[in-house]
Amino acid sequence: MVKNSGIAPTSIMLLCAILLGGCALALASKPAGAATPPVPGYLMFRASFHDAEALAAYGRAVGALAAEFGGSFVVVSASPELLEGEDDGRRLVLLRFGDVAQARAFWTSDAYARVKQLRTNAGHVDAVLVEGIPGR
Repeated sequence: MVKNSGIAPTSIMLLCAILLGGCALALASKPAGAATPPVPGYLMFRASFHDAEALAAYGRAVGALAAEFGGSFVVVSASPELLEGEDDGRRLVLLRFGDVAQARAFWTSDAYARVKQLRTNAGHVDAVLVEGIPGR
């Protein structure tokens, strides 16, 4: 049972709106001169290969090249554990870059186009470029 506090319901709603708005404003604002946190870029690959030799050569070359573009491996899993959905048995690889522009520069570079030739007939690859969470 709710007791009547003597405050009109519309006043309570207005107070809640003001408090929530103030919280949102505080979260959205940043101190003057504060730098915007970097937004990392990620390249996610789902792949299946039937040529282990080609895969090994590609893996060595892509790791070194990604480093030149500020990238590094975060995940390399030959058998990720599927928790939901249909298992297609493919590998999962996640490369992290300082930002999406670095990831895109890597992906569109002539150097990567040459490295990618190492895996052209060795299997099937799907690649996705995504933004990460700022500051992480």
